[in-house]
Amino acid sequence: MKPRLIQTARLGQENKAEREVLNFLEWLPETYTIFRELRVSRDYEERVRGMEKVQPDFVVLGEAIGLLAIEVKDWNLTRNEYMWCDQETVVKKTLATGEEEPIDNPAAQAEKYRYALMALVRDTGIFVTSLVAFPRLSRNEFLNRLGNLEVLQNPQSKFYLDLQTVIFKDDIDQFLTEPERLLTQLVRKRSNFRSATANQVQSVMERLLPNSFRVGSVTDRQKKRIALSMISADQEKWIFNLDRTTNYLLDVAGSGKTNVLVSRAVHIIDQAYKKKQSPPQILLTTYNPNLARNIEQILAGKIKPAERQTRYRTLRVADVTYIMERIATTGYGLKSRSEYYALNSPDSPNYHKTLYSDVEAELNSHPDKYRQFDYVFIDEIQDFDDTQLYLIRCLCKTDNFFFVGDIGQKIYERYHDLKRHGFIIEELELPKSYKMYRTPRYIGKLAHKFITADTALLEEFKQHGYRQDAQFCSYSDNAAELLYAPNVIEAVVERVEDFLAGSFVPRDLMVVTSPQKLPLYKAAFAQANLQVSIGEPQHSDEICLIDFMNVKGLEREVVFVTGIEDLYNRSSADGMFDDPATQIKQERFSRRKIYVALTRAIEECIVYYSDPTNVFVSELIALNRKITTERHRSAR
Repeated sequence: MKPRLIQTARLGQENKAEREVLNFLEWLPETYTIFRELRVSRDYEERVRGMEKVQPDFVVLGEAIGLLAIEVKDWNLTRNEYMWCDQETVVKKTLATGEEEPIDNPAAQAEKYRYALMALVRDTGIFVTSLVAFPRLSRNEFLNRLGNLEVLQNPQSKFYLDLQTVIFKDDIDQFLTEPERLLTQLVRKRSNFRSATANQVQSVMERLLPNSFRVGSVTDRQKKRIALSMISADQEKWIFNLDRTTNYLLDVAGSGKTNVLVSRAVHIIDQAYKKKQSPPQILLTTYNPNLARNIEQILAGKIKPAERQTRYRTLRVADVTYIMERIATTGYGLKSRSEYYALNSPDSPNYHKTLYSDVEAELNSHPDKYRQFDYVFIDEIQDFDDTQLYLIRCLCKTDNFFFVGDIGQKIYERYHDLKRHGFIIEELELPKSYKMYRTPRYIGKLAHKFITADTALLEEFKQHGYRQDAQFCSYSDNAAELLYAPNVIEAVVERVEDFLAGSFVPRDLMVVTSPQKLPLYKAAFAQANLQVSIGEPQHSDEICLIDFMNVKGLEREVVFVTGIEDLYNRSSADGMFDDPATQIKQERFSRRKIYVALTRAIEECIVYYSDPTNVFVSELIALNRKITTERHRSAR
């Protein structure tokens, strides 16, 4: 998990140097807070009066480094020449025109920021440091091209620019995934440096965080994130019990199933190293690419980046469609999936039917060729079909299979018989907790009441051992917002901009909608200069935009749910001529999709609608009103 970022304005694409530093800082542990373009007090402004700007580019707060201001510079030593005049001023000369202009010495800027911050937090006792970063210049380029290098070689050069405490590009490259290590080394070069206590960090946080940004405590939000990654005592038994007779963990949305599955895979490899054995080949698979990326992110939170290619190199993560495409590609004697796509277009309505046929033909011809794994772990087993399970069976050299799932989130009309494929199933012999750790209490209640309003779904829950009385164990008491808007897309974009102007960043936000609305949202966000990704983003500065069918397994601090009116219901035009049994079945799938979307939220869930008469919308409104009344009574 990443540190908390607080910014008063979003970073523009043109700020390349600042973006380099931000990408680097985002590898800090989650206990850190990064302020970008920090809002400052009048006392602070007085101390930096006369400077070209009054805000350091970044202020970083954490126990190991105290309070650190970073001044970022994007100097171009190919086009310009920089000459030190004195401690305060540098002359920038444009080589093409010969034009000269005085600019602030970055070291003097950084030092003024340090003194101003010291005044701002003087009574907290925290140690304050500042430094300069040239993230797009290597140290050698800087030394090779600097106009009057001899100035900085003088023993008094630290008053101009102390090269021992400057971050260059090669420093960032060296410590790319370990920024804490680099920052710790640099701040400790200050005489009398002392690390901060948790109380000091909290006091400084309260001093620096503008009231307008304070929606609850940032520290509390970090604690919630950490709590979501924790393992319960019962889950711990399943992880560390290497007896494969308990290989099926069934529980509800937000109960930590995927986290447990990944932990067990990591533990098996750790045990092999402990016994000085060769690490086993392990496959972690699920049914779509978004979930596979989510597994990778969970894995990244458990192991160091360098270990992913060393200690845990035998742990592979891939969704089942990717695996099938690789097998079909090999079967045709092709080198890449793109060559297979040329023969069988993914856009074809018969694509999956042909893919399944090609995979079965290759596996029948070479049944042992793909048996490469000692363990196979399957996430969201309830959405695998028989063909996919046949494939999985052919990938494993042993009978070491582990599964997690939740029948409440079954959104595909897929069915399988595990025993038919030779899977020996022993469900985890623990009572189903039906504890939602992720979803805030009143949002969880809304989702639970909505899904169990269908008596058949309620009965299905009971048959699988779920408790009828759900337990909502989130740290948050937030309730869902259900809001009418004549133009929903416009309202969502505006609300997203509000969140981004506050203490949230793009990676905190997710918009769930119908497939037909995805291109409309993408265009609207582009027009508002907001970066989005359809599906789980690979970059932290993108908002996740996703449809109901692909949202499962993902989570965000703030989730917008829209497009409910586009889902199938028996009174819609799509279902006009369907028989009653089909109408009920399809409507039930729509109900599951909404349930899954609602349970993705960690802090806030905002449902926008334009048709209050829609059967699902009206039911959600009625349920949420009852929950809101209950909440008010509890507050009183």
